[in-house]
Amino acid sequence: MGLAEMFIVIAFGVSVGLVVWILYSIGTEISIGGNERELSEKWIQVMLLLTEPFSEVFERMRGKYSSEWIESLLLYFEKKLRIGGLGDEMRASEFILLVPAAGVIGFGMGLFAFVMAPYAVIVVLFTIAGISLPFLWLRDRVIRRQNEIGETLPFAMDLLTLMTEAGLDFTLAMERISRQLTRNNALGDEFYLTQREIGMGRNRSEAMRNLALRTDMFEVSAICAAIIQADELGASFGPTLRVQADQIRTIRAQQIEKKAMEAPVKILFPLIVFIFPTTFVVIFGPVFLSYML
Repeated sequence: MGLAEMFIVIAFGVSVGLVVWILYSIGTEISIGGNERELSEKWIQVMLLLTEPFSEVFERMRGKYSSEWIESLLLYFEKKLRIGGLGDEMRASEFILLVPAAGVIGFGMGLFAFVMAPYAVIVVLFTIAGISLPFLWLRDRVIRRQNEIGETLPFAMDLLTLMTEAGLDFTLAMERISRQLTRNNALGDEFYLTQREIGMGRNRSEAMRNLALRTDMFEVSAICAAIIQADELGASFGPTLRVQADQIRTIRAQQIEKKAMEAPVKILFPLIVFIFPTTFVVIFGPVFLSYML
């Protein structure tokens, strides 16, 4: 690489870094589509700023040239964003626009790497990685949120059972638990939203169905179904919640045992690839060198 090419590469990298730093340093509240939305992750903020000019164009084209598969795709991503706790931060159309934007960024980084190592496959790999990044991030966000809810659910169910058995109203008990868990907890956020829906006049059964849809977890769906059934039959919530709490703890213990049984299998690959070769080098390396000398 000549001096001029090296200077171009350095200048390009510095300029890209400055642009990213400027976008990253903007506050956590930005205006998108005329609405102020608080974003939990700053890289989402940066990407939405990049795709904001195209979002309105996409919405207008969607209104004119709407099709069934586009609407089904938008509904699918709306569901995933809602499960990941991003329903208020990002629309499905904005997430779809993140994919080509991330692909363009990956393509630019691939060109940057191509200057230093002229192999076309590098550009292709960087582009594929950029396109895959939003999907992997959304999948990871959904899994992390569901795991957080699963970890907090047994404790919350015990509190909810004790409060309702003590005579406290179910809605007030849910409100106190949401305050106990704080708004930074995923389950606390979901309880807070459910309690707000009930407080605004929505039917309790409908609010519990919305809770099951927002979480998309078997444990939460079973609890919501039991509460809806008890509400329709006029039964007491205390015994119903106690049965569900016992089942949740049993399921949680089974999941922990399953992960413990999977640990030896998962550690087998790094053990064979990374640990065994170094062990063989340390043990048999001196013997091999002695024969060579």
